[in-house]
This record gives sequence, structure tokens and C-alpha cells, in this order.
Amino acid sequence: MSDKKLEVEILPLKGLENIPFGCSQEIITAAIGEAEDVEDLEDEESGIKTEALNYWDLCLNFFMEDRDGKKVLTSIQTDNLKAKFLGKEIFKMNPAELKEFMRENKFDEFDDAEETWGEQRISYDELNLDFYFEDKAMTTISWSSDEI
Repeated sequence: MSDKKLEVEILPLKGLENIPFGCSQEIITAAIGEAEDVEDLEDEESGIKTEALNYWDLCLNFFMEDRDGKKVLTSIQTDNLKAKFLGKEIFKMNPAELKEFMRENKFDEFDDAEETWGEQRISYDELNLDFYFEDKAMTTISWSSDEI
């Protein structure tokens, strides 16, 4: 169980304040403690192997991939209801409110699709940022960097 607390402020293309994309597991552990659960995942199509560091009490998942022989942070996922994006608690928004909020912040281009498992996904590719909804309620946010 993580022994540290963290305010989740989503920083697209960067990570979190003290946990940047490209960092090692040691950086994550120093910032928020040991993961409660570690999973080894493999994408069936690409064969890419990922290690998921799950912090259930913080509602955060960190995904580590091998880059040049080192495991580095490549993406983050949260279902933390207090997570903030651009200073707002984003989980309170339904799809229409999210799109309006993003438009107000000059992010007009998005992809709106239904996933095979039934959730609605609204993606902002320029930010590598995906919002997932079930019955118009936000369930998960994931973000990554393509710089790594």
C-alpha cells in the first residue's frame, strides 16, 4: 500500500508533477511508495510487454515499457474522482461538458468513438489524452507521451 498521498493533476504529454513520463520505477516509488500490485501485460497484436504498477488507494496505474534496455513510464491511467485537469475536477463532467471545457481551452479536435467493450472514448490526440465514459459518467482517464 502506498504510504504517501498525491494530488492528481493531469499533465498531458508530461505525466504528473513529480512523476514524469520516461522516469524509472524508482522515481515513482520515491514519490508515492511501493505499488500495491504489479501486473505483467502483453499486447497480443504488437507483442509489446508492459508492466502495470497499480496504486489502488490512489486510483492510479502506471505503465512501464522497455526502452533501450530500461523500463520507463510510458502512460498513466486514473479513476481518481478528485483528479484535476487544467485546474478543474474533470470527473464531474459528462461528455458534452468535457467537449465544451476542452473547446474553451482551445482543444477543438477530438475523436469520439465507442469501444468494443461498450465505453465511450473521447480522445484528444494532440495531448495523447483519452477520457472514457459509461452511461455519460466519466470512468477513466489515460494519458501518455509520444516523446519516449
